[in-house]
Amino acid sequence: MNSLTTLFLSYNQFTGTIPSSIFKNLTNLMIISTSHNQFNDSISFSTFLKGTIPLWLLNNLIACSLILRGNFLKGPFLLFTQRNNSMLQELDIFDNIIFGELHSNIDALFPNLIVFNMSQNEL
Repeated sequence: MNSLTTLFLSYNQFTGTIPSSIFKNLTNLMIISTSHNQFNDSISFSTFLKGTIPLWLLNNLIACSLILRGNFLKGPFLLFTQRNNSMLQELDIFDNIIFGELHSNIDALFPNLIVFNMSQNEL
């Protein structure tokens, strides 16, 4: 599946885990949507995640759209990445439990960001 560019898993009532290793060979993956599921692995995008957005998702240098709506992501919006993700145009984290302050260098890390939706969080 090296040529897969879009992965929509939203509204499927998925539970359990999705190992990040399945994304290892998806080098052309540009759109990831997992909203409204119940994944429970701390390394995965998940409902009831004990932390924040996984680093491996933010460091995906080819993704242009990352949609994580309504997944009960919980924690501060930490940008552990120091790399520029020049492809990301949409980052949608609507309706989660993200809190704290947004970093002032988001525009440098995501220079082509067109949609940045953090609505219905605790910022």
